[in-house]
Amino acid sequence: MKNDAQSIRLRLANNTANTSTNVGGVLNLPTEVTVNNGDTPGKFALQLTGAAKEGKSAGNDVTTTLYSTGKVTLSSDGKYVTLADGNKYYFNSADGTSTTTDADLMTADKVKDWTKIIGIVTSMPKLASMDMADVILPVKDPDSANDRGKQVTIPTAFRVDGLNNVNGQIVDSFTTTAHIKNVDQDGNVINGFPGSNGGYSDDGIATPPVGVAGSKILNNVPTIPGYVFTTTDGDTTIKLDGSSTLVNHFQVDKATLTTKGRPDGELTDTALGNTTANTGDKTATGTDKITFKYSDTDLAANGGVYHVTGPDGKDYDTLAEALAANPTFDLKSDATGATQTFTVTYTQTPVDKNSIQLQPKNKQYDGDASTDPTTFDVKLANGVVAPTAG
Repeated sequence: MKNDAQSIRLRLANNTANTSTNVGGVLNLPTEVTVNNGDTPGKFALQLTGAAKEGKSAGNDVTTTLYSTGKVTLSSDGKYVTLADGNKYYFNSADGTSTTTDADLMTADKVKDWTKIIGIVTSMPKLASMDMADVILPVKDPDSANDRGKQVTIPTAFRVDGLNNVNGQIVDSFTTTAHIKNVDQDGNVINGFPGSNGGYSDDGIATPPVGVAGSKILNNVPTIPGYVFTTTDGDTTIKLDGSSTLVNHFQVDKATLTTKGRPDGELTDTALGNTTANTGDKTATGTDKITFKYSDTDLAANGGVYHVTGPDGKDYDTLAEALAANPTFDLKSDATGATQTFTVTYTQTPVDKNSIQLQPKNKQYDGDASTDPTTFDVKLANGVVAPTAG
């Protein structure tokens, strides 16, 4: 992102049973910039964008924050801070006399360029037992657009009169991006459901998947009409360089229609959850509805008498009725064959005396048998099929 805006919380807390005096906190903003190296995050710089929001305790004591353009270091005994120019600032005047000036340890009204501030010293005269005050520092990374995945550790140091220093650290990280793809059984990106590419707006609004390097890619597997999810492979964690790609695999839905004993020859058809080639187009082309190219009109041609056994194991008088009872694809993978079958079984029409009728030829009664007819026209009833030669 381009317009980075962050904040650092420097908390002064008293976890003792007594009121603490001259409570102070010290930190230096990071200035070192390094590049990412393999799986090792680089470092980035932080700059103040304005004055700190001073902390206020429950007892209404308020912090005072001072700023320096150089590094500040808390002494091991906690009595003073040494500036880059060697001057010292004492938290308690009883411990020594400060040599700092408004030019090297400034109040907010003396700061001319916030981007030049490095050292920060905050303090308050007293803090009651189990009380705290939060100082909020507004900061930015001046090169945030190029610092994806980087991380910095900011050491902190705290002091009070009569007690040992307490050291801590603040870890600040930039997340990085990853990719998720949804592909069909042939590895093609599915229309309408291509997946997602992590990213950020200029103001830092994230589009998943994003996260710190090494974190798990959050994968919300979509429900895609006409498909069944089968497996996931590829990367499972986010890489520092943003190249991680997780792949969700889907199998197109199938249902078959077959006939048995159809008088005019068998028919077969396969209904698919998607009949359009997947190219990753933005418009979805899959469907959960089972549709065959053949209808009852085709099945009943030539007087065939049949019933349809649906994938639910029940018999129906027509294909339309079977589809009405089983209108959609199931949630089982059809990778090795359709799991839903509609079987059309024909019933042979019994042959009776009227099923075959010979159409007589004219006979001439002239005493000459050589002119008598030897072939006849045969009329078959509906559902009766003439045998073929062979």
